[in-house]
Amino acid sequence: MRQSWELAVCLLLHAGVAINQPAQKLRQTSARPVPTFAREADLPTLREQVVEVERELASAVGREDYSAACTLRDRVTELRTRDPQHRFTQLCAALRQAVAVEDYSKAAELHTEMLSVKHHLPQFQLAGLWRGLYPHHSDEMIRLRYSRDDPNRLIATKVTGDDHVPRGEVKFTADLLDVLPSSPERTVRIRSFPFK
Repeated sequence: MRQSWELAVCLLLHAGVAINQPAQKLRQTSARPVPTFAREADLPTLREQVVEVERELASAVGREDYSAACTLRDRVTELRTRDPQHRFTQLCAALRQAVAVEDYSKAAELHTEMLSVKHHLPQFQLAGLWRGLYPHHSDEMIRLRYSRDDPNRLIATKVTGDDHVPRGEVKFTADLLDVLPSSPERTVRIRSFPFK
């Protein structure tokens, strides 16, 4: 009885994708240690370091200094393991590949790790009520939420209406998997302010 209940929970967790895997095995695979990611405030510096070391790597290869290139390649890999966006992009690609070859056991493992990594990405921490301050216009309030059908889609709904977008209408949607590769010049800082 317990085995069938665990299998049912496993099936439900993976949104209808039939995974013939006992929940105990799923717990074992999801218990893998997650890499230690850099703090959000340190990510721009980390990404600048990656760009700089990649330049040094290209230079070393150009000089045919393969010993230095090997060391620099390893340094780039080490730095990238601390960037949650890089890991999330890797997991997305691996998940698509696992599903394409119908390796649903691997897909379940990758999906579990993706959920863990999402907690370290600012684009997946935006749900809530947001206020926009417009100097020559009224304040605007929107509610951000993640789609029930696609948790990687962000939906902004107007709380206060105006002539352009009435109250309750969708202001915009964003596909959070369609993110440009991480680089220092593409880093955007989002600050929240308390409501008054």
